[in-house]
Amino acid sequence: MNRTRTTPGDPPGDDLIDELSRIPAADGAPLMVLRRRRVAGPARRPAVLLVHGIAMNRRFWDLPGRSFQTYLARAGFDTYNVELRGHGLSRAAGSAHPESLEAYIDHDVPAVIDAILARRDVAQLHYVGHSLGAMIGYAQEPRRMNRLASFVSLAGPYAFADGSPALRGAAVVGHRLARAPGLRGVLGTPVAADRGVRWVHRLFLELDRVGMDPPIWWWAPRTIERPLLSAVMRESFDRTSLEIFAHLAEMGARRRFASRGGARDHAVAIEKFRAPMLFITGGRDRLVGPGAVRPAYERAKSARKEFLVLGPPDQRWAFGHLDLVVGRHAPVEVWPRVLAWLDEHGANARRQRSARS
Repeated sequence: MNRTRTTPGDPPGDDLIDELSRIPAADGAPLMVLRRRRVAGPARRPAVLLVHGIAMNRRFWDLPGRSFQTYLARAGFDTYNVELRGHGLSRAAGSAHPESLEAYIDHDVPAVIDAILARRDVAQLHYVGHSLGAMIGYAQEPRRMNRLASFVSLAGPYAFADGSPALRGAAVVGHRLARAPGLRGVLGTPVAADRGVRWVHRLFLELDRVGMDPPIWWWAPRTIERPLLSAVMRESFDRTSLEIFAHLAEMGARRRFASRGGARDHAVAIEKFRAPMLFITGGRDRLVGPGAVRPAYERAKSARKEFLVLGPPDQRWAFGHLDLVVGRHAPVEVWPRVLAWLDEHGANARRQRSARS
């Protein structure tokens, strides 16, 4: 891990320090990681790796005025916020957009986990992934994942489109289009979701203001304050490739968590995970509802696992997809649950290591 810049107090405050580092992926692609930790104070808690979702970047975890990364860092965790290939600072450093989901699975995530665990000042590492960031964690090599203190999935799809007839229908149509001979040659085309959302973000803000709740949508209506929602759309949306969307469409259409064409079954790795696993999803998530996440919980063989649905009709707050992390109620309803889980299982991992030694 090569440290490239140290910026005390920029932007979270003088009590925290940021370090921007470059980690080479397994195939050499440069990946940028923003480390944030306390400058001084009590002994740090374990390290936490934050992995963003599809067509997003590190800013999702680190928005102005609502930074989950800063929340964890101020609590004493040593946080590492990665930008996958083709996203944000990693794209600026020279990594191309992903040509397949396996680029994330085989090259990006393993390299980042190994680099962090190789640090002499890191004894434990938790993995926290949102959406696609959790999905690519499910497919990791079990021996690597079993080195983790714990794994947290925030709206991470395992059975993509399960529980959503609208998303299933869209996946079937998308899969058929991707197989059309005239379209196969364009699947490697980058998708500039950041630019697209910026063009229409005022329309999206207005739809949210009037409470529009389409069957496929990124957040539950009126769960993100207007200024912050504007920041989400302007700063955290990023780029990917049509191939990634085509792959998700294939998984949704075929109802199988596998590589393109099905040669690799990504669904089986989780059965060998032994690290504690926490699954949280929103009851009104129109992209990755409970039906898409629960199968991961059911197939996981960890002795300590938990599945939570937040915001169904009988609870106080609604939670969709993005607002599970950045919504107005996330700092009260979601973040403390994750922090408590990390605390509990960091302590358990330390006790287990002491018992073995």
